[in-house]
Amino acid sequence: MKYCTKCGRELPDDAKFCPRCGNPIPDDQNVVYVTSPTPNSSTYSGSASGRNGLALAGFICTLVSIVGIGSILVAIVGLVLCLVARNKKDQYLEWNAFIKPGIILGIISICLFVIELIIAIVLIVTLV
Repeated sequence: MKYCTKCGRELPDDAKFCPRCGNPIPDDQNVVYVTSPTPNSSTYSGSASGRNGLALAGFICTLVSIVGIGSILVAIVGLVLCLVARNKKDQYLEWNAFIKPGIILGIISICLFVIELIIAIVLIVTLV
């Protein structure tokens, strides 16, 4: 098996370029053969790069909603953004740490809204 030294993708034996990243593949005398690519391997640099903006946006939305500035809609949007960011976290190197707190804050914010709604309904019913 041979793998791309830039992105780690498995390559056909006759490949001249990597089909994923376009990296030119050297002749057989310079090819590095490994049993499997791993993120810690020196032959694998990974294709992840950049910042996970969805994670940051989701975290900010859920934080704003739990502080009380936003609405339930902002909490739902933030939760959805964090869930989408979680599915794409392998594509990014930075800001993935905002995913889990964003999901937790989103769930807490939605639960608080439901509790407040129940309290409001109970108060309205008892006052009438």
